Amino acid sequence: MNGIASYILMVVASAAICGGVRTLFRNKDGIYTLIQSICGIYMAFVLISPLMEIDFSDYTDYFYDFMEEAQVAAGEGEAMAQKELSMRIKEETEAYILDKAVSLGADVSAEVTLSGSIPPTPSKIIIKGAVSPYVKTVLSRYIKEQLGIPEEAQMWIQSAA
Repeated sequence: MNGIASYILMVVASAAICGGVRTLFRNKDGIYTLIQSICGIYMAFVLISPLMEIDFSDYTDYFYDFMEEAQVAAGEGEAMAQKELSMRIKEETEAYILDKAVSLGADVSAEVTLSGSIPPTPSKIIIKGAVSPYVKTVLSRYIKEQLGIPEEAQMWIQSAA
């Protein structure tokens, strides 16, 4: 017999026993309340006794496994957020440089390399396009002052106009 069926049978049998005992002592005023209390305690014990047989160490292992999985998922989420942040910083920095170049009349492309720090910061830049020495000087200074990328980390690739 499986566990649930035997539990139900035990509850029904206990209720029948308690009902029979209470019926036997129904007309005895002094002892009836004592019998009723004993039957109530006995039924409560019968109802909760399966809980005493549960091996909670199995659930402890389950919760430890669950916590490990949650930590792995949190780590993966942090990695995804860091990747998204890096991509956003890279795109925004490139767009910022291109806007400044357009305002100076230059047609260039920019590729930013980020540092490995958290949060990532622009560390190198490659600028491709035909620019005059004046525009190169102004844009280079702007990149150094506004973005903190030193001139040594700025690579300029001139293309034919």
